[in-house]
Amino acid sequence: MKILKKAAVIAMAVAGLFPAINSEASVSLALAKDPVLKSGTSTTVTAGQTFSVSVFAISNGTAASDSIYSVQYKLTSSGPTDGAFTLTARDATTNAGANPFNDFINSDAVITSVANASLNPENNADLGALVSSLSLAVPSNNYGNGTTTFNPQLIAKYTVAVAPTANGGTYNLSLSSTGYGYLDSVTGIFFDGSVSAPPSGSPLNSSFTVNVAALPEPSSLALIGIGGMLALRRRRK
Repeated sequence: MKILKKAAVIAMAVAGLFPAINSEASVSLALAKDPVLKSGTSTTVTAGQTFSVSVFAISNGTAASDSIYSVQYKLTSSGPTDGAFTLTARDATTNAGANPFNDFINSDAVITSVANASLNPENNADLGALVSSLSLAVPSNNYGNGTTTFNPQLIAKYTVAVAPTANGGTYNLSLSSTGYGYLDSVTGIFFDGSVSAPPSGSPLNSSFTVNVAALPEPSSLALIGIGGMLALRRRRK
């Protein structure tokens, strides 16, 4: 077990015994369509196809405890068809090619396995990650306070498959079981915090809308095919 993971385990045990001296950080996890532009809160897809969604970490505080060392979360879906979404891939690469959150709690093989990948309503395995080095913790205030640029940290991008049998309509993806780890600047002890809603006015939020277009029924496809054949026959005549 890596040193960082040991520290995280110790933190979880200690957090229940000692209150943090610093106030809890203002940390959020948010969803977006574009991992490079860090924008987009909805997407449109046809049943049977795939779409991508990315998870970002946002800190809008300035205290030292707002630096993020680990995150824990799952994805939840709701909509016309239960279990319509399945995780098929995860990518932690950023547009710069480096991502401090690349020490995943569960491997790609685990989160995309049959037992864990279905969002029904949430996936079974923790999708969280730790920074590969303590020096790479996400700094406080990457949200922006008038003097800094909105620069949320990419945690991971997911490819999600939509079942061919999914009914058309509006679905909602959200984050569940959310938490994060931070280092108390006074005690030097790791603590666990609860993720809050993104700051008011944030261009990203903790939910993501997926508009699904259902596949035509086989009978409808047959009628379309027959109609095309008749039209072609008329043209030939």
